[in-house]
Amino acid sequence: MGGSGAVFASGGRRMASVEPGIAGDGRAAAGPSTRRLAGRLGSACAAGLVLAGCGIDGEQARLCRSLIPAFEGSAETEIRSVAPEPSGSHGILIEYRTAESGPGDPDRWIVCSFAGGMLDNGRLVLEGVATDRDGALPPIRLHMLKLWLGLFDSRPAETAVEARGDRGAAFAIAYFVQQLVNAVALSSVYGLLAVGYSLVYGIIGRINLAFGEIAMVGGFATVSGAVALAMLGG
Repeated sequence: MGGSGAVFASGGRRMASVEPGIAGDGRAAAGPSTRRLAGRLGSACAAGLVLAGCGIDGEQARLCRSLIPAFEGSAETEIRSVAPEPSGSHGILIEYRTAESGPGDPDRWIVCSFAGGMLDNGRLVLEGVATDRDGALPPIRLHMLKLWLGLFDSRPAETAVEARGDRGAAFAIAYFVQQLVNAVALSSVYGLLAVGYSLVYGIIGRINLAFGEIAMVGGFATVSGAVALAMLGG
């Protein structure tokens, strides 16, 4: 008998030996090394998915960095480190230095706590802020900080500057429409008064300065009538 690929006859039939690791149809069989490699790749993918939820959320870090000017003003800051909150909750710890910090001064820090982690729906809902100088902010200061940042309605925000920049066009249009509606309502009242003054002057040839009181009585009568009708209808 020859090597592994030798052909021999037995009972008038020809039989061919198959090399190890080669299937009968010529395809490579999955050996132990292939299975081990596939297992390692699967473990690496699973570990990557687990670590993806344990790292630092970039959006949370940017949002927390945008809070620093609220405490430091316009002072130039240098970010030294960004890490998850040591307590293990959903938060970001940022250590930084300002241009006013001396060589021996310790790094300043700010901790931002959020309602959720990287894969949660509330990951950008700010729940608490603490600093090295003020400690944990009380609810009223946290409320004012959210107003300053433009997050009182819990909008997904990138940074303070980016959030205000992204809402700039839409906010300006909505504000203009609101002021336009207010102006139309007020100018309608002024127009009615002007028409009344014009009619009185055109008929009697003098300006009736008591026309304002007449308009006030008419306004109160209208409101009272509307309330009465609403009560009767309810």
